[in-house]
Amino acid sequence: MAADGPGRRRARGGLTGAALVCLALTGCTSGTALPDPTLDSSPAPISTSGSDAPGTSTAADPLALVPSAVPTADARAVLDLFDEFNTTAGGTVTDQQKALVGRMATGSAQAQRDCPPASVTVGFRPVWQELQADPEYAPPTSTATGTAYRIPALVEIYSGIRRVGTDLTMVHLQIDQGRAVTFPLCLS
Repeated sequence: MAADGPGRRRARGGLTGAALVCLALTGCTSGTALPDPTLDSSPAPISTSGSDAPGTSTAADPLALVPSAVPTADARAVLDLFDEFNTTAGGTVTDQQKALVGRMATGSAQAQRDCPPASVTVGFRPVWQELQADPEYAPPTSTATGTAYRIPALVEIYSGIRRVGTDLTMVHLQIDQGRAVTFPLCLS
């Protein structure tokens, strides 16, 4: 017991204290692992109305965030486009391609069909505060005549049901007879 003098007890106490601090700071519990958010295997569709992506809002009504210069009917049409499209994120490529072609601007569907075969699906988390008219945008394949808009968005990329990446983009779309439509988007 002489070897277990006061200095030795302090060392054991120090190690025990350090281990307790480590457990307290990391929130470790026996048998529990922290999830990796980039390997989320849930195929839940992306919600454009309750987004928690950086730069977006968790407001219940994203239309409340849209600048007042954007007509309410146009903002609703844009929200509907993202909601419809995002329901296919993390699903099958075929379903998303059908949704894409169904939302192509007049004259753009063939250009979408001409894209190389897609291997991923994507979802968008728009930054509603930045939705704005873009009168200078003139897509080469569209014959739609309504107001063109642009909105920055976080893009979530899926391979099957796994989110495998993110990116930022500027989405261009157009209002055509009261409905928001988009332009060719090749995903490979």
